[in-house]
Amino acid sequence: MSEKNKPMAGLGPLLCSLLLGAGAAAGCTAGMAALMASQMLPPSTAWPLATAAVSAGSLFSGWLAAAWYGRRGLVYGIAEGGLFALCLLILQLTKGIVPDPLQASRLGLVVFLGCAGGALGMLRAQRRHRRASLR
Repeated sequence: MSEKNKPMAGLGPLLCSLLLGAGAAAGCTAGMAALMASQMLPPSTAWPLATAAVSAGSLFSGWLAAAWYGRRGLVYGIAEGGLFALCLLILQLTKGIVPDPLQASRLGLVVFLGCAGGALGMLRAQRRHRRASLR
């Protein structure tokens, strides 16, 4: 049976890109925390900065998944953004936080940026493929 016909063959890069995207989000979060501490920003800036950090991780994760797969970038980007949003939703629910409309819009932003990363990764893979075919 070839690699393409195995049902779970595609999950490796998908989960790997999710973990690397989570690492990127953690790095962005650490940078945002350092920014808040050095600039003496008020605690009210924590939500927008945390949203930006997680959105950057989702964007990177979607880009990486689509770049690895090379096609169907939007599908993989939506999958990555959805996995990020699902993880965040599970964390919120385990802490007893019921998502309000503002938090739901943040989750939607995470899914959207994962989709955008998937589109960018797909374009990168197509450009690389075209360059290789010209050689």
